[in-house]
Amino acid sequence: MPMPTETEESRHPYELFLLTIYLAIGIVIVFGGDVPPSIIAADSDGYIATTWGYLLMFGAGLALFGTARHNGMGQVNSLLVTQIGLFALGASALLYAVAILIVVGVPGFLPASIAGWFGLQSLRRYWQIQRKFNCAIKASKGSDEH
Repeated sequence: MPMPTETEESRHPYELFLLTIYLAIGIVIVFGGDVPPSIIAADSDGYIATTWGYLLMFGAGLALFGTARHNGMGQVNSLLVTQIGLFALGASALLYAVAILIVVGVPGFLPASIAGWFGLQSLRRYWQIQRKFNCAIKASKGSDEH
């Protein structure tokens, strides 16, 4: 059975929308714009907020870039860039979820769950791409033996 290929259409519009929102939030945090008070970064230490902002900005930016440049970069390079971005974004979303629970406590359970779920889904997508690479490597090693 042939390995399924990635296409630009395989990305759900909501996923692209969320990546764009995370990119915008990361840019605002990193470049010192006014952070809305509802965002936990407004109450956190500057170093933590800046690190979180960089993870959001680069993670979402790389994931969007890898998706957009699928035809121009080739499938492998596009997936590698997307995979790196999804890992950074997933880690930042999980860190944000933990920060919400630490700072806000039980009342922050719902927003922490939403952020945590997005982080887990980003990491799940990261591992899906990794499995495709592992299958391709295994298939190429099998074809070298013949």
